Amino acid sequence: MGCCREGLGSNPQGNHRPNSVPHTGEEPDKTPVVSRLLDQLASEDARVKSLVGRYYSRQTRLHGDCFYTGITDGIDEIERRIRETDLYLRDAEALA
Repeated sequence: MGCCREGLGSNPQGNHRPNSVPHTGEEPDKTPVVSRLLDQLASEDARVKSLVGRYYSRQTRLHGDCFYTGITDGIDEIERRIRETDLYLRDAEALA
């Protein structure tokens, strides 16, 4: 289960979040807020649309299944998603 808590993000909580600070002036504190903001940003900026599916994939599997429920079946898949999250964060930060 520890793999799900390591290396996930750019904020103190370890969450993988789109970098909305440059767009909104504040960092969202709850996953539903992050989701709404990402959807809003995607509707306003076509470049952000490429992040949406990637975010929800990680949000569901890493945040929901792994972190909250402790479901860690398929460790190779989980580790792959963690590595891909790093790429996602780099892409999100490049758009900021």
